[in-house]
Amino acid sequence: MNETQLIFFSDSRVPEEFYDLENDPHEIHNLANDPAHRQALEEHRKMLASWIAETGDKGQEPESEIGLRCVLQRWGELCVNPEYDAVRKKMQRESKKP
Repeated sequence: MNETQLIFFSDSRVPEEFYDLENDPHEIHNLANDPAHRQALEEHRKMLASWIAETGDKGQEPESEIGLRCVLQRWGELCVNPEYDAVRKKMQRESKKP
């Protein structure tokens, strides 16, 4: 894979991403660390913070174990995100208890 492809298949992402969707619709060139886009990035950070406060969005908080269990019970092996691994193992141990 080339460097661009590796970005899409990486196990982790950078903490912040910022793209020019008109000139980069496939979100290849992250501008978050580009000084030329600092002001626009700051404006978007403020808009996001306001939206999170207004809506009570919990997207940055970890999912509760009970929430993960509910999703696992419904979707099983389709749950592939790493946060399900520990809960899945715990549920397997519990199912083996007499």
